[in-house]
Amino acid sequence: MNASISYINRSSSRVRVYEAIMTKYPNGMAHLALLPLAMRMGGPREAIWHSIIRKNFGATHFIVGRDHAGPGKNSAGADFYGPYDAQHLLVKYHEELKIDMVPFQQMTYLPGTDEYQPVDEGE
Repeated sequence: MNASISYINRSSSRVRVYEAIMTKYPNGMAHLALLPLAMRMGGPREAIWHSIIRKNFGATHFIVGRDHAGPGKNSAGADFYGPYDAQHLLVKYHEELKIDMVPFQQMTYLPGTDEYQPVDEGE
């Protein structure tokens, strides 16, 4: 077990999944260090901030999913940001940030084949 996550709540489903995935990598090939940051729901600009923090802690890659740090919908029911606005902003500033983004699309389950695929591919 990585000592750097000893203070993180291990009952979190996300942490348990990360720990299970780490066992699949040979020793020394991957390192898991979780930062207990509260989300501020700042959307794409928060994604930039997250990438800077992770870079400062030594990360070389940063996973950015659909609607990263998005606050959800406004009072009219519309999304504040586009689903991949954070990814687009990180691509735009990649040279300045000097951290590689690993984009992750929204996934959907296909019961007929018992697999997941990106939503964009299922259309």
